[in-house]
Amino acid sequence: MLRISEKLTSTISENNQETIDYLSSREMEILQEIVLGLNYKEIAEKLFISPHTVRKHIANIYDKLHVSNKTAAIKIAMKKKWFN
Repeated sequence: MLRISEKLTSTISENNQETIDYLSSREMEILQEIVLGLNYKEIAEKLFISPHTVRKHIANIYDKLHVSNKTAAIKIAMKKKWFN
């Protein structure tokens, strides 16, 4: 089992997609909405959460991606082809 895990980790690193593993499914969902051009309020309404919660998720996304703004986060998502 350990070898399978090591091989998977190696494959992810080789594909340079290790960062995606650090984002939660909700963070990925919110990042996708950002890429689509939705603002905080629109994301909150679509996902049935508060704008404050959206802001918190986005702050976590920025921290995990080591960026400080939406443009940089979108650039990483597009470069790594996380979304179609």
